[in-house]
Amino acid sequence: MGVSNMNGYNSVRRGQILEVPYKDKDQAKLLGARWDPDLRKWFVPLGQDTQPFERWVSKDLEVRTKTVSGVS
Repeated sequence: MGVSNMNGYNSVRRGQILEVPYKDKDQAKLLGARWDPDLRKWFVPLGQDTQPFERWVSKDLEVRTKTVSGVS
């Protein structure tokens, strides 16, 4: 699942992007969320159940994802 990036660090393929307030970051991390330093956002790795993260899924991101993929 992990691939090495240019810096030699292991990276994980991004799945669902999350809007996690700073005060919730430790809880999101305990549930398995990962931090993307380039996007400066938390995300759920591909293949992981997103249900525990529903409170942090941006409704705006859901709408844009559906629109871009052609699903409405």
